[in-house]
Amino acid sequence: MTLSAATPSTRWCPFCRRSGVKFSKEHWLPADWGEYFPRLPNLISARHDYEGESTSRVENLSHCDKQFDGICRDCNSGWLREIDVAAKQVAIDLAFRRRMFVAAPEVLPLSASLYRAALIGMWGQRDAYGLPERRFPEFHASGRPPHDVHILLGHNDEGYLYAGGNYSALTVDGSNATAVRSLAFGGLGHLFVVVIVSEPELTAVVNEAVRAVRDAADGTLVPLWPNRRRRVDLPKHAITRETAARVTELGVVLGLRDAPVPRTPIPERVLAKFPTREALNQAVRVPTKQIDW
Repeated sequence: MTLSAATPSTRWCPFCRRSGVKFSKEHWLPADWGEYFPRLPNLISARHDYEGESTSRVENLSHCDKQFDGICRDCNSGWLREIDVAAKQVAIDLAFRRRMFVAAPEVLPLSASLYRAALIGMWGQRDAYGLPERRFPEFHASGRPPHDVHILLGHNDEGYLYAGGNYSALTVDGSNATAVRSLAFGGLGHLFVVVIVSEPELTAVVNEAVRAVRDAADGTLVPLWPNRRRRVDLPKHAITRETAARVTELGVVLGLRDAPVPRTPIPERVLAKFPTREALNQAVRVPTKQIDW
């Protein structure tokens, strides 16, 4: 039985593989990081596959409030939390563009935290796309992303580009088990993240996808991971919404579809309440406290 097929009575934690334990909800992006950001209402989360099928929905939860059930409490409050604590300072620095580099000692903590967020996001979408199942216990055993997982970083001027997340999947033989998955998220202020992952035997396909994404990004995405503990400087130029729409859909960058999926229209009820970006900015909840720089 696969992890995604487990019933509530037989379920087990995707990370430690234990069953018969207490389960809890794991935050997609760390809840305590949300204290430093406005809470954006009505985020649009989307997912696309290489045949052009897509779904999207409006989320009333903030990107730092969103949780997914089925992670054991020990993992949730233990090593997964420790990973996010270690990355918090550098992540928030980058989110506010207080600096534009990741120092060599910070590469692994930040990579581990962003990879954790990507796996949790994929866990939340498992009913549609399945999972790279072996990646979860692998992460539990090592506490670090494997070297055939790729994490790309950029920054955007408007902030919160794809804060609801954009999930794209490309299958090699039509089976979810052979999917190469791309999860992009920008819930951390100006920071823009793309994580590309598959099962281990598909490394060659992942490498091809990463090359295509970087080519389409035209210098607005740089690799954070894999990394031999070298400093990473963010790109000089911000990624635009139009470029992000291309690079976050694997079907587009690999030439299987001509154009990105059209953006989901903003619901009329949201437009009525927030007719302009200025109105939205005035309505969001301000941070409850400031970080001590």
